[in-house]
Amino acid sequence: MNEKILVVDDDFGTVKLIESILTKNNLIANCFTSPLDALKSFDMNEYDLVLSDFFMPEINGEEFLNIIRSKNKYIPFIVLTVNNDIQNAINLLKEGADDYISKPIVKEELIFRIQKNIEEKKNRKILDRIEKEKEILSLESKRMVNWKLLYATKDVKQTDQIINLFTRTLNQGGGFIWLDILKTQTEKIDEEYYKIHSALINLIIKSAEQNQLFFDNITFLSNLDSMDVQFKPYSYTEMINIFHDYIQNDLNDIAEKYKRKFIIQKANQNISGDISLNIPYFQKMLKELFINAIKYSPEDTNIYFMVEKNTSNASNYGKNIDISIKNTPKKMNAKDLDGNDIIGIPYEYSELVFDLFYTIEAFPTGSDDEEWNNGTGLYIVRKIVKRHNGWIKTANGIDYTKGAPEPYVKFSITLPYN
Repeated sequence: MNEKILVVDDDFGTVKLIESILTKNNLIANCFTSPLDALKSFDMNEYDLVLSDFFMPEINGEEFLNIIRSKNKYIPFIVLTVNNDIQNAINLLKEGADDYISKPIVKEELIFRIQKNIEEKKNRKILDRIEKEKEILSLESKRMVNWKLLYATKDVKQTDQIINLFTRTLNQGGGFIWLDILKTQTEKIDEEYYKIHSALINLIIKSAEQNQLFFDNITFLSNLDSMDVQFKPYSYTEMINIFHDYIQNDLNDIAEKYKRKFIIQKANQNISGDISLNIPYFQKMLKELFINAIKYSPEDTNIYFMVEKNTSNASNYGKNIDISIKNTPKKMNAKDLDGNDIIGIPYEYSELVFDLFYTIEAFPTGSDDEEWNNGTGLYIVRKIVKRHNGWIKTANGIDYTKGAPEPYVKFSITLPYN
């Protein structure tokens, strides 16, 4: 068996007897006549079971049990007691001991009780693990069901959003109402010229500009996979300096405008290698992600930017870096399939948000500073990241580094480096 047993009894003869019995039965016995010395040993070793006398001069059995339980709630604890002191043993069982053995020690009973309690502990651990696995499977199953339901309704929602987008775009600047006005509010001068009010001209120009902008964006989206993107290799230090300068010189003013603060977390890692980038497009992506973080974070909170080495699956997929943007999430104007308020980006939505025209909120938050809006931003970002041979993902998380746990939502771009 080779399990390690902590034995404490102030009677030296009892200790030596127990040590002899345990050793002959392939058990490791660390024996003490002082409970204080036994506690020191408990802190320094991994034990499988504790065997303790009840009456001891420094600490009695009850105090010893309470101290052990404060350090380890689950380790089997057996009390040694004399025949006329069974009630104390029963009281200790109520306090959290697992079993008791009456003195004088009977070899067969001692080994049987120790093996029995160790096996029961192992079985409890197996059951606990099974319950935990069932819990995880249940949670994952629920998430998968929610994910499937969301995807089942995704196309309908996207279709509605596309229709709404076209309607809003065509109605901006007056929509086609100017056609009726044009038919009735113009005065024919001769065969070549008409007289028209300047306000009507302005309305027509505004509507045409809105429509041109919309269809330019549609053209841009359709060309994302085929457009010519030039890449240049940058060292890790060069890339960091470019990103830092861009954030400080171009994005900090936007952050202050919306009462946010950008914080650059510098990595201590020294990454040796080149990263191939198209800086103008990458800066546009960063701006989109920062504005997205502004839109979906509370005022007077921080937005963090960090670059670090990606150590997961490095041997299988080569060397990668992660460029991440993290913010405090706020409650959205939307509910999940269970009717709960959506905060951040739950697991079920972690892929949907990258679909074209998909937005969690029916009427998504807008910003005058974003270039790609109406549910196109994250779709474009992922397309450009893929052109860089990278990937982008998002997830909610909990930060435990600041004392009290703090929720966050994080977007991470993974890029290869040579």
